[in-house]
Amino acid sequence: MRFTSVAARDDFARDVLYGMRPIVAVRHLADKVAQRMQDRAGGRMWMAGHMRRGDFVTAGWAMEGTIQKHFDRIKSRLTAGRMNLEQIHTEQKITPFPIPDVVPDRTQLTLLPPEESDEFFLATDERSVEGLKYVREHGAVLIGDLVTIEDRREFGWGIMVTDVLALVEQAVLSKAYYFYAHAMSSVAGGAVNMRAARGADSRSTLID
Repeated sequence: MRFTSVAARDDFARDVLYGMRPIVAVRHLADKVAQRMQDRAGGRMWMAGHMRRGDFVTAGWAMEGTIQKHFDRIKSRLTAGRMNLEQIHTEQKITPFPIPDVVPDRTQLTLLPPEESDEFFLATDERSVEGLKYVREHGAVLIGDLVTIEDRREFGWGIMVTDVLALVEQAVLSKAYYFYAHAMSSVAGGAVNMRAARGADSRSTLID
């Protein structure tokens, strides 16, 4: 996309990054889920990945053919991500995304980095019992593990729709201290925009 001026470009960026936000119910639930993930991490930074399966597998767009290989790919990227968080914490310096009006989130400097054994949040449209069992057994925490029946009642019937639940997952991904996902997914793109807007370090996001 081309703009007539830097000012026009920045105005457009502000509209996308700061003007387009999830509804209050989505943000409120995402805040609670993110806090629960941090509690599970012992108060440390926590990481997240997005594993797009579903129609991406059918279309041949999934990163890997089997869920085991796909999951291993995500875990390897998160291992490298943990090292990035350690570097950020050691340097005590935030390198935000190059966007207008960004205010760096300084909790990235005050919280301890994740430990190797920490669980991580995984947003996915995988639905097979075997697949979900596999990722849970290998360190992943899913949205269903963190959302309570009380949360569902407060949110309303909309949360029963998987596309609505995916919006909650997307907002949770934006709050992770490290995030990895597939470049072909719009869920990932939206999460990156929200991460940039909240002042995440640009080194704490990987899309490939």
